[in-house]
Amino acid sequence: MYFQYAYKDEFLNTIDTNAYKHTSFAFGFCLLGVFYISDEIPTEFSHATMAIFYLGIMLLVYGASLLWQSRD
Repeated sequence: MYFQYAYKDEFLNTIDTNAYKHTSFAFGFCLLGVFYISDEIPTEFSHATMAIFYLGIMLLVYGASLLWQSRD
């Protein structure tokens, strides 16, 4: 009975893998963008603010990827 809830459908596994792939690409592009425009970013932004920015972008991309792939 325990293993019934641990089973993951192959379709859901593929969606999850693709969502992680999209998230990693977005994170890379986000880091490259910040690297290239770092001279124009005001210095009063703390590391915590930038971390929240990165996490927000990653959550939005992950959620959008899941929604896009699960549409009918």
